Amino acid sequence: MPKLKFEQKENLSRAEAAARLSAIADALGSDAEFELERGGEKLEFNVPDQVRFELEVEIDDNETEL
Repeated sequence: MPKLKFEQKENLSRAEAAARLSAIADALGSDAEFELERGGEKLEFNVPDQVRFELEVEIDDNETEL
């Protein structure tokens, strides 16, 4: 089975980041397929009932990365 990694980094306002996280939470909480879009391409997949959750925070001088 091939391994796929989807990584996306972009600068967003706090409101935009909150909206993005909210949309992800809604998708995870429903029975619908999960959809990611990047560069006009869509990736749709089902999320299993158990997932591995990762949260990374980096603080460096005047920059905080979540």
